[in-house]
Amino acid sequence: MQTTPQGNTAIRRLCRNAALLVLAFALSLVEHLLPLSLILPLPGVKLGLANVVITVVFFYGSPLDAAIISAVRIGLSALLFGSPVSLLFSALGGLFAYLVLCLCRPLSGRLFSFVGISVLAATGHHLGQILAAWILFDSGVFLTYLPVLLVAGIVTGGLTGLLLNLSAPQLQKLFKTGLKQ
Repeated sequence: MQTTPQGNTAIRRLCRNAALLVLAFALSLVEHLLPLSLILPLPGVKLGLANVVITVVFFYGSPLDAAIISAVRIGLSALLFGSPVSLLFSALGGLFAYLVLCLCRPLSGRLFSFVGISVLAATGHHLGQILAAWILFDSGVFLTYLPVLLVAGIVTGGLTGLLLNLSAPQLQKLFKTGLKQ
């Protein structure tokens, strides 16, 4: 059976995205296994290692591919490590972080580096978590926790931004050469 160049490209894109999904999920698993809560005992705070992959896909690949990979990773993580409540927190956090990426895209490189984008996305994620708490518990008392989450977002976003600066050149190659024959 002969494949067309477009069909071959679609298959390569699907395979690349599947591999990136596996990488993002593996980073979520590593993060789940790390005892970060012993060092930083704050509910709702994680390093966000999978966001390195999502951000690279968003900026070097396709925003749609990044959204799909992020949604599937969040769903799988909730299914294997969490609960319906954790799914809501992760989904709203992921949605807000994605919206921040969309807002930063036109200014990336000129105004924002990966560190700045990661800090903004992490704080967006925490805003989504606060909204989830507000929806679930019908109380604005969680807004008092927002300053703590915003500081944590600056720290964790800065760390993932540094990881992005280190890994993005290598991951970017997947998008430059990964779809060529």
